[in-house]
Amino acid sequence: MIIQDLDGERLVHLTATGTPDWPDGAPVTWKSNQPFAFNFSVPLKNYGLYEFVILVNDSQVKALPYLVVQSQGSDSPNNQPHTE
Repeated sequence: MIIQDLDGERLVHLTATGTPDWPDGAPVTWKSNQPFAFNFSVPLKNYGLYEFVILVNDSQVKALPYLVVQSQGSDSPNNQPHTE
């Protein structure tokens, strides 16, 4: 899983390995779900569009865009003034 900005700069790159379980006697070629849960925080220093990319075996299977906007009473995404 990758979180990146629209310029392709990676902010997070997480990897996980899972071994799915099949019912007894089921062929290993049957499709199986493999749930994963990640709990983490990513400081997003700029407002704008970011992308959450999901990969399986190093191949992209889904890209989900999300937009960081300024909320009322906030100076930056993490409530701290941003300086470069």
